[in-house]
Amino acid sequence: MEILFSQNPWWENKEWEEQDKNLVEFREMKIRWIPKWIEQISFKPFSLNFIVGPRQVGKTTGLKLLIKNLLKGRNEFSVFYLDLEIFKDLAELREAIEEYFKLREKKSIKNSVIILDEVTSLKEWQRIIKFYIDTGKFRNDVIIATGSSTLKVLKCPESFPGRRGYGKDIEVLPLSFKEFLEVNNLLTKHLEFKKSELAEYFNLYMERGGYPKSVNNINISKDLTQL
Repeated sequence: MEILFSQNPWWENKEWEEQDKNLVEFREMKIRWIPKWIEQISFKPFSLNFIVGPRQVGKTTGLKLLIKNLLKGRNEFSVFYLDLEIFKDLAELREAIEEYFKLREKKSIKNSVIILDEVTSLKEWQRIIKFYIDTGKFRNDVIIATGSSTLKVLKCPESFPGRRGYGKDIEVLPLSFKEFLEVNNLLTKHLEFKKSELAEYFNLYMERGGYPKSVNNINISKDLTQL
């Protein structure tokens, strides 16, 4: 149970976002934006959504921003987040989910938003989720599963035939050049670039890329080579 509360600090602490690593980093960035992919998630029960994208593209930070928004209109115990990288086997994952079921029954929670981050870090994680889907445990819930965009992750939706409900597949990519200009406040309806200016901005985009940290001139090359 302790691990559940550590992963879901909003259950006990209303000021959780002030201490959350991802949200602290987000606030400290000079150039920041709310990712548009959040709006594509299906919140109609039952939904099994997949969010796929490379590491450092901002998936977890986006999820934390989503949680912050969800908590404005929901019971805090109805939002359940798990980073699957912390589990060593399926038994631990199943135990965590069972503990959450007991907790939400105690809190009279009828439906939940369940976020499973970096799912492919745990081998055969699908087996546990399929079991609960097939037994109807998730029938009133929304599940959001994320992973890095490898072939293995892209095939995840295929592992749930007839078990997706209203869920969607969402791909999160680094910013395009147009989006790069937008977040830097360089693109407006009335702004006309000279060719030299456009070339300068494009060179800057090619140098930094479209990852949240790289847009802020933070070197992430080491993290990307560890994928």
